[in-house]
Amino acid sequence: MKSSFLKACIVILFFLNACGGMSGSGSSPSTDAIPSASPLQFTFDAKMKLALGGTLPGWDQLLIEGLEPSDEVKLEISPDGILEGHIIDATTNTITFQMSPLQAGIAQVKYRINGALQDKTIKVVIPPQEMIQVLMGEARSIIPQEITKDSEGRVDRNSASFTAQALLSVVRNRMKMIEEQNQPSLFVVDENDFVQASLAQRYRLIIEAHRHSIYQFSPVDSSDPSHSAYLAAAQRSGLSTSRLYTYDQALITAADIFDESLEDNTQKSFGFYSPTQTEYENLLTGLHTTQLPEDAGRSDDTFPSLAPIQILILGEISGQTFDANLPSFVFVKSRSPTEDAVLKL
Repeated sequence: MKSSFLKACIVILFFLNACGGMSGSGSSPSTDAIPSASPLQFTFDAKMKLALGGTLPGWDQLLIEGLEPSDEVKLEISPDGILEGHIIDATTNTITFQMSPLQAGIAQVKYRINGALQDKTIKVVIPPQEMIQVLMGEARSIIPQEITKDSEGRVDRNSASFTAQALLSVVRNRMKMIEEQNQPSLFVVDENDFVQASLAQRYRLIIEAHRHSIYQFSPVDSSDPSHSAYLAAAQRSGLSTSRLYTYDQALITAADIFDESLEDNTQKSFGFYSPTQTEYENLLTGLHTTQLPEDAGRSDDTFPSLAPIQILILGEISGQTFDANLPSFVFVKSRSPTEDAVLKL
């Protein structure tokens, strides 16, 4: 793959330090209620996660340390067209780059010092923005219950949300099922579009799929109450503090699902829904039986080509906002006729 060099060679000389360096150049202070984070250090195992709609300031900055005052440093980014970087801070022995995503994808970033390629590589993952948006639409009040914050109140870089992971696992499972069965119509995706699509485009096709007024994911439907939240998550700026927590966690989870570093925690489920009290009570009567109860929210008729179905109740899924005793989501998967119709884990 052809590498993409920064337009200008970045040279650090002693006079930079004498003139006060380049601290703050090209950057602006964050107006978020959530404080900016420290830049990501360029280490062997580091992974940067960026969103096209905006990233927590600091998460999108890359720090290279251990330089000499006269060192000439060049970034190499591959493949072309996914990512670019420019210097925003320099001292006699460090450089900080602002990394800006150009399109969804996965990039590798290396650097040279005085022409010598260094043995460190950063992986940069830019998931399709729709992955973040669908989480905001589906689980904006649930995800903040599961996040881990750092000492300054930000979402921790290693924070995990079981619910966010499960919802996006369903999206990825649909894509894999289409690929394995060569049948985009399973989830009303256009065959020609799917065959020609890149990985990022396939995620978009899965999330935005609909036939007439029937949408595969409710937040995409302009008539659904969650649609405004879906649209708002197209850009991080302007979100309230509570929604910023959801957004930042959604980015972490989306990136890890997108690059396959986060496993499926739904046993290959291809659907989910939020049960009512009655539906949940009915589901519980279906435990240890092969007969799916009536009025359980979904039936074999809902997914005739994937029947018989099993409803999966996952104990690690957070409860609904207005009734913590009800799971925020239950999951739908295929089963054999001899397996239980409802499984609670």
